[in-house]
Amino acid sequence: MADSTFFAQILTPEGTLFVGDVNSVKVPGTNGAFQLLTRHAAILSSLEPGEVEVKQATSLQKFSISGGFIEMSQNCLTLIAESVQGQ
Repeated sequence: MADSTFFAQILTPEGTLFVGDVNSVKVPGTNGAFQLLTRHAAILSSLEPGEVEVKQATSLQKFSISGGFIEMSQNCLTLIAESVQGQ
C-alpha cells in the first residue's frame, strides 16, 4: 500500500495545516480542478479559491482555501494556501 502514497504538506502563513502520506489530493487550479496521485509528473500551478480534498487510506479531509500555489516534484507535494476558511 505504501507504493500508492506520496508525501504531502499544506502550509499557510499561520503555519502547517497538514503533513503526511496521502493517496490523492484534489485542488482548484486556476485552469480547472485537477487531482494529483502518486508519481505525478512535476507540476507548479496557481490555485483559485475553492476546496482542497486530501484522501488518505481511511479518511478524507477537506479544506476551503482562498487561493495559493502547489508544487509536485519527486513524489512530494507542497501546497501553499493564502488562507484557509475552515475544515
